[in-house]
Amino acid sequence: MHLNHYGDIMTTKTRPRFNPEFKVECAQLVLDQRYTVREAADAMNVGHSTLDKWVRKLKAEREGSLTAGKPITEDQREIAELKKRIKRLEIEKDILKKASAISNGHCNMGINHNSRRYVRQYSSRPLI
Repeated sequence: MHLNHYGDIMTTKTRPRFNPEFKVECAQLVLDQRYTVREAADAMNVGHSTLDKWVRKLKAEREGSLTAGKPITEDQREIAELKKRIKRLEIEKDILKKASAISNGHCNMGINHNSRRYVRQYSSRPLI
C-alpha cells in the first residue's frame, strides 16, 4: 500500500510485460506486412513509441547489429545465451588453472617490475 503526500491510498500501476515472440510479431507487421507503426500499435493494443522501439530493434537484429537490452529474435537470444555460457566456462577454466597451480605448490603472488601492473608469477616456493 502506498500513500501520497496527502495520506491518501494510491494504487500502483504495473507496466505490462511482453514476451519476445509477441514483440517480434508486432514488429513484423510494420517491417514485413507494410503496416504503419500507428496502425500496428493500435491493432495490437501497444503504445506507439513501444512498437517503434521494437521495430528498430528487430531491424537492427536482422542486420546483425548488437542492441541494448534483451534480444527479441530467437537467433539473437541463442547467441546471447552462448556468449554468456562461454564467459562462464572461461571463468571456470581460470579458476581450475589457478587451483591446480596452488595444489601443486607452484603459485606465488608477486609483482613484475618490468610492467606497471600486478601479475601472478609461479615459483617453486611452497605456500604457507
